[in-house]
Amino acid sequence: MNAFRLYRPNFAFLFGLCAAAAVAVAVEHRSASFDPVSVLELAPAEVSDPLPLAPQSTLTAADMQAAQTAWAYFSENTQPQTGLVNAVDGFPSVTLWDFGSYLFALVSANKLGILPNSDFEDRAQRALAALARMPLYEGLLPNKAYDTQSLAMVNYQNESSERGVGWSAVDLGRLMLALKALQLHAPDMTPVIHEAVARWSFEALISDGMLFGATRDADTQEHKLVQEGRLGYEQYAARALMRSGLGATRAVSAANTVTWTEVLNVPVPDDRRSHRRFDAITTTLSEPYVLMGLELGLDDDGWQQASQVLRAMQARHADTGILTMLSEDHIDAPPYFLYGAVLGNGRAWTALAEDGSHHDALLSQSLKAAFGWEALFGGPYAGRVRAHVTRETATERGWMAGVYEAGSRPNTALALNTNAVVLEALHYKAFGPLVPPGRL
Repeated sequence: MNAFRLYRPNFAFLFGLCAAAAVAVAVEHRSASFDPVSVLELAPAEVSDPLPLAPQSTLTAADMQAAQTAWAYFSENTQPQTGLVNAVDGFPSVTLWDFGSYLFALVSANKLGILPNSDFEDRAQRALAALARMPLYEGLLPNKAYDTQSLAMVNYQNESSERGVGWSAVDLGRLMLALKALQLHAPDMTPVIHEAVARWSFEALISDGMLFGATRDADTQEHKLVQEGRLGYEQYAARALMRSGLGATRAVSAANTVTWTEVLNVPVPDDRRSHRRFDAITTTLSEPYVLMGLELGLDDDGWQQASQVLRAMQARHADTGILTMLSEDHIDAPPYFLYGAVLGNGRAWTALAEDGSHHDALLSQSLKAAFGWEALFGGPYAGRVRAHVTRETATERGWMAGVYEAGSRPNTALALNTNAVVLEALHYKAFGPLVPPGRL
């Protein structure tokens, strides 16, 4: 890999935050028509035309109540010292992915009318002030996780890490897109947004158009850069970074990494990169496609892939009677976070942990995925799953993560991302994507 100029400030990015590169706009249209030729070039399998996208609509009383329940999570989990929100109920830690989710939730809640302007402005200003104060990993970019009370760099167990544990290019892509959404919603905050990220060395994120994260070896403490992102997540993060003027031109396309695998006679997108060779799990699931649609609008390839993921889950329900709605989620039992996947490391209908272990008895119906798919595509299936998972998952502190397939008992985990995506989905239903195509 070519050496990075890691310590040179990327002032070009700051300009790009206001006027993203034209190439980003070209790939970020929410198409009125679909060109099947581009998919045939990617997919040797026979793939159906994408599902029709749902039009925007007036929110119902049930929608608004759902938004109020989601916002309760943020009211209950904001740290007074920093203004940041816990990633999990009562656990004072946050990743950069979670930080982005909070900003999306702020914009959505304000637009939906459940967060007054004065509260929105105060929360946004405090979050940006915290972002500007956070210590940086190797002096370059934000660490993967922070203590929400002290802003200290921590590991994923919220244990102090003076030198940090690395950065995530995918997480930072989500955060940068959230900052773009905040800027579009509140343009007067543009100078504060610029100031919050002025120290960051953005060129460290991308090399030759690909995304790179950083890790620190637990034994040697050596800092190293690694290619980051797998199918769906990689394209989502690349599109997000391109909207902020960063040229993730190779990562934005799945042309060289996607293959199509039949699951219950439905061709679904699959990452051709072996999890064994690359020491990284590969998953096909709702999360990146739902977020791509709610936040950016689906491009042609994302639209096609998203449609097949939803079709596969519907096919499993038709085949087995099991309501299927799979995504990544916190859970209320070890290992506490799982990727519920149509395909995970080559296995269909599995719950996969970060270490590659399978926990299929803990497959769950994801509440945030149900809200997201219903917003994007409408239709009776997603609405039916939403009705099922919301029946027993509302609390005074926000929405629980979902319902386990086995026993239909609630997954009682309360998490920032679950509640943020509910707000994003309802924003999309009423107003469309948070960072609409063509909005620079």
